[in-house]
Amino acid sequence: MSLCWVALVVALLTVAGLSAEGASAQSPQESTSAIATIEVTVWRSTSNPSLLYLSTRPEEGDWATQDRALDMSHLSASGRFHQSSAVGVEVPLADGAKVAVEVTVWRSVSNPSLLYLSTRPEGGSWVTQDRPLDMLRVSSSGRFHQSRAVRLAVPLAEPLGASPDVEWLFAHGISSRRQSEIRQEMADIVMFVAQRFGASASGFTVSVGSDDPGWSIPAFMATTASFWDAAHEYFHVVQSELAGGGPKGPHWLVEGSATYAEEAYDGDLEFRRAIAPAAASHIASIRETESADWVRLNYHLGFLAVDWLVGHAGERSLLQYYRFLPDHDRWEAAFEAAFGLTIDEFYERFEEHRTRVAPPLPHLMDDTVAPVAAFVGNVPERVRSQIQAEMNDVHAFLVERFGAEGTEYSIYVGADWENVAEHHRRLSMNLWWDDRIRSHSLPLPWAPSCLSGATGWVVHVTSCGYSLGHSVYINSHLRVLLEEKEQLDLPPLWMEAGAGAYITLAYAAPVDDELSWHRAVVQRSDVPLVQLATTDGWEAAEGIERLALSTVAVDWLLWRAGELALFDYFRLLPQGTLGLPSLDVTAASAFEEAFGLTLDEFYGHFDDYRSTLTDD
Repeated sequence: MSLCWVALVVALLTVAGLSAEGASAQSPQESTSAIATIEVTVWRSTSNPSLLYLSTRPEEGDWATQDRALDMSHLSASGRFHQSSAVGVEVPLADGAKVAVEVTVWRSVSNPSLLYLSTRPEGGSWVTQDRPLDMLRVSSSGRFHQSRAVRLAVPLAEPLGASPDVEWLFAHGISSRRQSEIRQEMADIVMFVAQRFGASASGFTVSVGSDDPGWSIPAFMATTASFWDAAHEYFHVVQSELAGGGPKGPHWLVEGSATYAEEAYDGDLEFRRAIAPAAASHIASIRETESADWVRLNYHLGFLAVDWLVGHAGERSLLQYYRFLPDHDRWEAAFEAAFGLTIDEFYERFEEHRTRVAPPLPHLMDDTVAPVAAFVGNVPERVRSQIQAEMNDVHAFLVERFGAEGTEYSIYVGADWENVAEHHRRLSMNLWWDDRIRSHSLPLPWAPSCLSGATGWVVHVTSCGYSLGHSVYINSHLRVLLEEKEQLDLPPLWMEAGAGAYITLAYAAPVDDELSWHRAVVQRSDVPLVQLATTDGWEAAEGIERLALSTVAVDWLLWRAGELALFDYFRLLPQGTLGLPSLDVTAASAFEEAFGLTLDEFYGHFDDYRSTLTDD
């Protein structure tokens, strides 16, 4: 995915289905060069209303009725509609050419009498009628209810203009064969965006071979040699050109629409619709991302919002918005012109949709800064009180003894797995969000169908015999603080594991009473602590050595600098270095300021300390 938009780039240089839940009319601003007109009628069996048949005809043509009932087994991602298989109609144009148009029928799950029609040119995007079909007419045989014939004008793709002028900058070492492959893929992307979204860039520069994730500014995009994010970055280039400069308006729309285009090009829209709710649940409202310079949730929550807008106004409305920007003083006015509703109307309707597909985590729904336990099913009151009390105690312990900032996270507690399975499915599917933070962190305790979690949430089942312990609350607290810093880990790698273990020991008993075992393991081990600073070194050591060395190292640091220094280090960490495998210069400065010595000096002192340890 691209990094943020222009602000971040300048620094570098110096839902689904009827996903909007909504049946909607075609945007009047959609620019097309040709129209295919068809008529459609739907038949519903009076003896078995689940059976639907479709009749279609091109303008001034003959009616053709499907001889089999429509397959209505597909359920939209929201669960609100069943959708039929698409039915194709061949339509002659004035120049003698013929085009294929597809028709699909939507049936409301809650009220099956409500039927809607969608049409699209073959390979294009669906446009849905905003009113249900009138099914009052009864056929002469009495066997069917028949809708009135609906006349539909289907906009066809605009003819492609001249190919854009592309200047290429390839990094040294990219073979001529790979360069040729990349040029061809860029041509495919340009054609795809033009055909699907109705616009292309007139000219731009492509820099290939960057070590950083893809980024773009007006008329320029940079990507890695893998070219995996090129569709996303090219969409940004088109946005900028249409807008007359950098794109304006909310970042969720900038990044959400580029993510939508990327997934459409890759053929992964359904995958994205499945995983986006996980990250979208980590923010209270889409309004919070409206003017933020850099919020990773813009990609996920933004995708869900854009997916809704596509269902409401069609895919071409995404670039129509940018096309309208130069003619409006405020981005909100361009938004209304492109999508057919005000931004406030959108926010209201989208939040209603979101409560079904990506409800915010419980801790985001109040004004307090504290973790929240949400109990589902028949969880005994005694267990509820015990969990809530210990969670509150750990939070207070971290704040009062260590000077930690208060944090928020949610724990779903169910009597059995069925109570929490839906929460777990929604929250654990987001691979891009969760794998990023699980790579090197001390994982939360886990047991199949018992306890699972990642940053910001935990799911637990009381009937499995595994009790929530204070280590779960401690690690959840640490992970949220790191997430707020946009850090993968607490660098170096041994620091996070050691901090979690040290605090866990301190909560349960005086630390010195519990450290004798750890010191004995360290005394016998020949693994240098510095080895545990990198991923490869961490994974090469035995688990028991990693835990003991990390814990004893943090104990020595806090003995020297005081326990408050630990969360001073959290506070001093730079924002958003993304947890580089080795300590970068800014994080090294934070280490020195918090603990009063450089990392190299610490390693030397710790080696001296290890030499004093005995089996006693």
